[in-house]
Amino acid sequence: NDSVIDNVSLPLKIQGKPKQIRNKSALEALKRVGLGDKAKSKANDLSGGQKQRVFLARALAQNPNLYLFDEPFTGVDIKSEEIISTIFKELIKKNKTIIAVHHDLTTLYEYFNYVVIINKGILYQGPLEREIVTPFITKAFSY
Repeated sequence: NDSVIDNVSLPLKIQGKPKQIRNKSALEALKRVGLGDKAKSKANDLSGGQKQRVFLARALAQNPNLYLFDEPFTGVDIKSEEIISTIFKELIKKNKTIIAVHHDLTTLYEYFNYVVIINKGILYQGPLEREIVTPFITKAFSY
């Protein structure tokens, strides 16, 4: 039930960063995800899409080279999905790596450029090219 900014800055606190640096990084990350005005709000008062953006802000505040996400677009509103996908594209341009579990085939090609298709083992891993990947997707969903 902490504030949003406390939630985003927690990993930086654990890393021993000074409070001024934690808050600055957290606020910058919240602004990037469109939640700068929610910094003092309670995290529990946010919508599902806003909470997902808080999770993203927490990761952004740490500035890692590798981001891991489990279904980052599930249960979010259109605005949140657009913000998250825009940030993903920005991170890719900065040579950051994003690994995400993603089951929505309608947006797969829009958000990602490399895929690992898994069902009882790896069926395919490589560039996300529709003509190559489609048979493997079909096979994965036919089990």
